[in-house]
Amino acid sequence: MGRLPRRHRGIARDGSGDRHERRRARTDDLRDDAETVTNIPLSMVSAQYHARVENTLFQLAFIIKVIGPHDLVGYDPKQRDRRGQSTLAAAPRDVLQIGPLGLVTVPGELHPELWVGGYDGSWSWGWPFNDATKPNQPDFANAPQPPYMRDLVLAHAGVKYPIVAGLAEDYIGYIVPAYNYVLSPVDPYLTEADGDHYEEVYSLGPSVEAHAVHPILQLLQYRKP
Repeated sequence: MGRLPRRHRGIARDGSGDRHERRRARTDDLRDDAETVTNIPLSMVSAQYHARVENTLFQLAFIIKVIGPHDLVGYDPKQRDRRGQSTLAAAPRDVLQIGPLGLVTVPGELHPELWVGGYDGSWSWGWPFNDATKPNQPDFANAPQPPYMRDLVLAHAGVKYPIVAGLAEDYIGYIVPAYNYVLSPVDPYLTEADGDHYEEVYSLGPSVEAHAVHPILQLLQYRKP
């Protein structure tokens, strides 16, 4: 069988050549829509905070190094019975700006409403954001008030594109907002409560929003003198 002419060698029988052409066309479209940035301010703020580990299974996992190794403070490792001790896990947070990009790191799996808010349905794109037929309903009256993390990233001068990097630099489980945090009354951290409460089983505990998110909000509001 003779060789295909050079201009046809990229077109295979399975149509992969056509796929390459479509991909190239999409790349060209993206290049046409690209934004050129000449002024690129660069800044970074970093801090380390401690979050309380209330989940007894997480405490065990940290101590026997199933999760980690991880710096823990607030407990006596020589004490056999650690009930009543306050175990704290250290976790870093960073805020980075590169030109119009603003990025904040979160050391776990963040519930999206802690990033954007949207308790009025403004981020649901017309889809229902709550199933009122399920038990253990969210207490929207106690939902966090703005500004939210995304708002505070955009508040930095020059930032047009806010980005949140989840599971960044560390992992402390799911970060569940307090207004919708429900544990099983029978086997907390072993079985999930009725309704939509899977993530609580794999979180640090009921105070995870206060210990994981509130420090990030403070860090986002910091401005260098």
